[in-house]
Amino acid sequence: MNLISKSVISLLSQMLVISAISVSLFACGGGGEETPPANLAVTTKLLTIEITGAGSIDDDRGTVSCSANCSSNVDQDRQIELTATATQGYTFQQWNGACSGSGVCQVNMSSDKTVAAVFTENVVEVTNYRLSVAKTGSGTVSSSPAGISCGDDCNEDYQEGTQVTLQANPATGWQFNGWSGDCSGLDTCSVTMSAAKSVSASFVEQSTTQNYQLNVSLNGSGTVVSSPIGINCGNDCSEQYLQGTAITLNANPATGYQFSGWSGACSGSGSCSIQMNSNQTVTATFSQDGEHTFRLNTAVTGSGTITSSPGGINCGTDCAEDYSEDSQVTLQATAAEGFAFNGWSGDCSGSSTCVVNMNADRTVSADFIDDSATSFNLNVVVTGPGQVTSNPIGINCVGDCFETYDRDTQVALTAVPDAGFVLVRWEDSCTGNNACSFSMTQDRTVTAVFAEPNNSPVLISNYVPQGDAFQLGQIPNNASGIAWHEELQQYLVVRNGSAIIYRYDVNFAYLGNINVTGINKDTEGLGYISGNNVMIVSEDNYASKLNIDEFVTSIDGGLPTSQRYRPLSFGSSNKGLEGVTARKANGNQLARVYACQEGTQSSSSAVMRVVQFDIPATDPGVLLSYDSNLTVDEPFNAEQAFAGVVTDIAGMMYDDRTGDLIIVSQESEKAIQVNPDTGAIVSTLNLEGAPQFEGVTLGPNKELVFVSEGNWIRIYSEN
Repeated sequence: MNLISKSVISLLSQMLVISAISVSLFACGGGGEETPPANLAVTTKLLTIEITGAGSIDDDRGTVSCSANCSSNVDQDRQIELTATATQGYTFQQWNGACSGSGVCQVNMSSDKTVAAVFTENVVEVTNYRLSVAKTGSGTVSSSPAGISCGDDCNEDYQEGTQVTLQANPATGWQFNGWSGDCSGLDTCSVTMSAAKSVSASFVEQSTTQNYQLNVSLNGSGTVVSSPIGINCGNDCSEQYLQGTAITLNANPATGYQFSGWSGACSGSGSCSIQMNSNQTVTATFSQDGEHTFRLNTAVTGSGTITSSPGGINCGTDCAEDYSEDSQVTLQATAAEGFAFNGWSGDCSGSSTCVVNMNADRTVSADFIDDSATSFNLNVVVTGPGQVTSNPIGINCVGDCFETYDRDTQVALTAVPDAGFVLVRWEDSCTGNNACSFSMTQDRTVTAVFAEPNNSPVLISNYVPQGDAFQLGQIPNNASGIAWHEELQQYLVVRNGSAIIYRYDVNFAYLGNINVTGINKDTEGLGYISGNNVMIVSEDNYASKLNIDEFVTSIDGGLPTSQRYRPLSFGSSNKGLEGVTARKANGNQLARVYACQEGTQSSSSAVMRVVQFDIPATDPGVLLSYDSNLTVDEPFNAEQAFAGVVTDIAGMMYDDRTGDLIIVSQESEKAIQVNPDTGAIVSTLNLEGAPQFEGVTLGPNKELVFVSEGNWIRIYSEN
């Protein structure tokens, strides 16, 4: 073969090889997504989907989507994934045909395939409950939705959750008297059928029924609702109910308040239940969280009423009310026709308006007397050797001790002691040991007590000044209390605004001072207890028991060094504790501390108070407070007991000779001798020679030693 022929053959061979390679690459897909030549056909298989129930079928490539029977051509040998989605109210149950189970259906389309999807409807079980209606009297009950028409049809089954409204329809001459069972009250009855229900309707003849009024009032922040409905106070505080209707009231305090209790027709702090057989009045008292309340109880003798400001008391009918601690309540007595107000007793006295400070439970009575009486009886009692005569005549007791006087007669009694005896005191309608006179506006009893002179009590009215007042130069200003330290035989004087105690000997020679730390510097009063123990009070109404010996120059008045007390809540208008004193312990009788809150005539919210508490024999080492672990009593109402005599309390002492308190008034420039149990004023002493007396103590020779705010000492001796 020549050279040219070989070259041609070689070229043809190479062309055949390249052509073969190109065909091979195309057949293997080496060209990616290239479109096959038009002359190469794609083979498909038929996918048939059958649906039972309600649902849809979708594939993983978005080429199949059926909500009913359907079919689709799918490339031969393609792996396809089908997902079943149930329509609401149905559940996909299973695959049949080319798939099984209830998961994703995977089908290889190597041939025509049929897949069946089965959806089943969800079965909702319906629960019915029976509503039964009964009635008494003449009338009918109808329902919405319909079903009950009782009179005739009194029972009906309702699907669970159905709200059924019942309407009571009284017959002519009758009126609806209320629901019972699963409804109450007088309005339309609505029941939700969550269980079988039973409701009764009561109808009564109109001629046999009467309506009564229920009035609810609120003291503090909260609401009161009633069952049956009618009262929703705050807004609707009165309602008329049929005679015999049983009412339940529930109190709901506002945020930050708590329910303190009922007064009026109900008491206590639970639900209030009332039978409406008369008009009724109820008061609900709410107090702020952490706030203390005290109860004011009132009573009436004779014919008349007591009302209060703020409201709550309307006695006759509503005679008790709870009031916030330290609130002031004013009581007004109003006599009924034919009667006259004769005076207060309990925590008020006299016949003017009664004002009580609610720092403890209080009881006040108003006495009303028959105004038609034209005469009253006087009975005189004599104790000890002596007699009593009267002007106008009628009493000559010990023989004639009873007399009747015309109304409003002014009677003066004269005490005539036997030789060697004295009048100690009057009791009952007169007090003290001076003249006794009164107007016969009521029946009266007077007792005269006679005794030998050495048995007669000490009266401060018999004290007179001893020399001139003198000033303590070591104290810059503001002396506020004084105490005689029996153990050390020293006078202790406390200074306000510094918490410093100054020592003096029996002749008021200066011995040094004591700094008290750990307490409020507004120190106001000082009182000797026993041994080396002294009580100091500050105007924030705290007290500390200090152990003061002859060497101490500084002492911590706080815990744990000194026992701390809090006998009162914070005072008003910077008028807190001003004085303190103590009755010594005796055998099993604990030491008793008396403390006084100042008060002032310039502020109605700052009131005079005298309180007492016993101190443990062994200090507990924790704060003892009136609101938790310390029993504090207020034996009498100082504002009432001292009315018209003094207007403030600046200091005090306990006189163990008489068992009385001696109280100093700065504003009134007076000392008063007071029974610590009743507040009765036994004797008075006008003070002079220095301004603004602040404290008093009994010196070693039973002299009364007063200290003034200007650091003056004024001594009074018994005459």
